[in-house]
Amino acid sequence: MRCILTGADGFVGANLLSELEKQGHQVDLINVDFSIKDYSENLEDMVSKTDVIFHVGAISDVNLQDYNKMLKYNFYFSKVLFDLAKKYNKKVIYSSSSAIYGNGELPENIYAWSKYLAEQYGLNTVNDFVALRYFNVYGPGEEHKDNMQSLVLRIYSSKIFGIFPVNPSRDFIYVGDVVDANLHALKCKSGVYDVGSGNSYKYEEICDELNVKYYYADESVVPKGYQSYTKANLSKFLPDWKPKHTLKTGLKNYLNYLEENTND
Repeated sequence: MRCILTGADGFVGANLLSELEKQGHQVDLINVDFSIKDYSENLEDMVSKTDVIFHVGAISDVNLQDYNKMLKYNFYFSKVLFDLAKKYNKKVIYSSSSAIYGNGELPENIYAWSKYLAEQYGLNTVNDFVALRYFNVYGPGEEHKDNMQSLVLRIYSSKIFGIFPVNPSRDFIYVGDVVDANLHALKCKSGVYDVGSGNSYKYEEICDELNVKYYYADESVVPKGYQSYTKANLSKFLPDWKPKHTLKTGLKNYLNYLEENTND
């Protein structure tokens, strides 16, 4: 199989690239950090020759307030890519986000809106379009993400962790399962699917699993629009797919990786 992968230098993208190459697929890489005008001809040539597009690349900083930058990378580039996918009748597997759900059913920050706009454009444009709404992804390869590192890594890196006093609870999914969901999506029909564990865990539970002490932060530091609760809907999972890792086995794998790759 020949495929296009965007965002291969990112967290999920790098893990997906590793698995695609391991399985012997030919992977053409596209960096979304370029001028669409300058690269449009080359991009069209790549799309015309590929079998499937894994569109993972995006700005994932939920705190970014630069509308123009967020829309340029997360929506406008996606629009160009999706238009070409339609022209050449190519399947697209799009990395969306559970941030779209906000604290109800609508996005509550610029990042979430940019992902929602791209997702909806793809669904209404591309003939074969699968959107995967990732929940809280953690695992090897996210160390470079700085302030966008997973809650798991931030807790692991803390001597004591401050928990927002809003009883936060999240659905955590191991990155290996996200990669597996992308590959499983190759045989799924168009639609929007949740990629999570189907369980929601309190932050205190994660701290306990990682043996990290915690305290409750002041209510004034809770960001506006903060998602205090997330849980993937089992009825929205990809058909015949479920994660292979429980929270315990995923954390065990990740801890082993961190202990082997963290300098003292």
